[in-house]
Amino acid sequence: MPTKKEIVDKIVSELRKNIESLIQYETEMEEMFSNSIPFDNKSLPNKIDLAQSIEKLIIFLPPEKTETIMSGSLIEINIKGKKQFMFITPCGGGRNIVIDGITIFILSRRAPLCLSLIGRKAGETISVNDKQITIKTVE
Repeated sequence: MPTKKEIVDKIVSELRKNIESLIQYETEMEEMFSNSIPFDNKSLPNKIDLAQSIEKLIIFLPPEKTETIMSGSLIEINIKGKKQFMFITPCGGGRNIVIDGITIFILSRRAPLCLSLIGRKAGETISVNDKQITIKTVE
């Protein structure tokens, strides 16, 4: 299982790649439209959001181990007999990352599923959207 630091580093890396893609897109669009109408740069807010997420994650120190689910928890859940791993972050959620062949869903602290999980412990079962979710482990 990857460490929490490896997970945070991977999220930061993915966010940086997203910013680089936006910059490349902007450059290509500016070149395409340089001789015609001005290019409206709508991706600037996205870059700012991504940059702010990176700043928050760089200073984010997830706890070593927790009994209850909180920001920084790495959890294993079971939905319909399928094992899934989730990592709760203050930002940068809504994506999957793969480390050492293990897929981990990154869940933002404000996500509805996360709000249902916060404060729960290993062994508890909750119901979300008519699905039974069993919390296997909390780290």
